[in-house]
Amino acid sequence: WMRGKLENSDAVAFVRYEYIDPQYGTTMGGTSNRNQSLRETTIGIGFYPMPRIVIKADYTFVESLAADLVDRMAFGVGYAF
Repeated sequence: WMRGKLENSDAVAFVRYEYIDPQYGTTMGGTSNRNQSLRETTIGIGFYPMPRIVIKADYTFVESLAADLVDRMAFGVGYAF
């Protein structure tokens, strides 16, 4: 697929895992409520039609004990100087 007009193109897959605890480091004697923490796993792909331009799409799976959060999808375009 890297022939002709797409000779300088590339594609990159990625995975990112995040654990977010908004009450980490509460003051001494305080209690931390782990129900407010989040776990997010993002999978995606970036397509580089030319070396400094990227078109990307990703999907994030969100887990929380406190609320019913929805998964999300994102699309983007980037340019590096």
